[in-house]
Parts: sequence; structure tokens; C-alpha cells
Amino acid sequence: MIPSSSSLLLSGRFALVSGGSRGIGLAIAHELASQGARVALLARDKVKLHDAWKTLPQPTTTISSSSSSSSPPSSSSNVDSSHVTVPPHLYVPCDLSIEEDIVAAVTSLQKESRDHPDILVNAAGKFYRHQHVNSH
Repeated sequence: MIPSSSSLLLSGRFALVSGGSRGIGLAIAHELASQGARVALLARDKVKLHDAWKTLPQPTTTISSSSSSSSPPSSSSNVDSSHVTVPPHLYVPCDLSIEEDIVAAVTSLQKESRDHPDILVNAAGKFYRHQHVNSH
């Protein structure tokens, strides 16, 4: 199969997707991964985040990682005598409304990914329902 021009552009790129455990965030993450990008998912719910991470298409490139694993590889498992490998996709639980969570997520991503994001997708959001009051 000949790669599409968009997959050539995204191959080897690292994308960070907040709100990546469901909805449009997960859909975007799937598309990025299917086009060859490595993806890091951020969301509040660790269980939903892990389930979403397991559904991401695995790369067909030469990134060395066990695709049958049920959790992201730790940085200690990424070192061997010949080279350093990076996991194809990552997930980090994070509540973007809590500064400490953001700092911890960035620190974790820097350690695990050994790279900086090339692409940032902010699909996290909070919907507040409120009663509209008519002031007439």
C-alpha cells in the first residue's frame, strides 16, 4: 500500500490531544494515529482514558514497542543496549482545571515520550447547564 500524502506529513509527528477519552477528541486522536502520528491522550477519567488508548490504531512504522500491552510502556522499559525506543501512543490522566495536574501531566509526557508535541488539539471542555432567567 502506498502511503497517502497526509500520512507522510504526520508520520513521526507527536500529537497531544486533551479531551481524548471520548467524543471529538477521541475521533481526532484516531485520525491522527491512522495518519501516522504518535498520540498522547489527556482526560480526567483514567478508566475511560485507558479504554480509549487501547483503541488507537497502532503505527506500521518501525517504532519499537509491544502493541499487545494493556498499558503504556514505562520509560525504564524503553532502554536497551542499541537504541532508545518511544511508545507509539501514551495516555495521562489530567484535569485541565487543576494546575498541579497539568504540571504532572507535562512532566510525565516529557519523561515518557522523549519528545515535544508537534500538534496540540484542545478538545477538553466543560458544559455548564444553567437556567435562563427572563428579566422582563
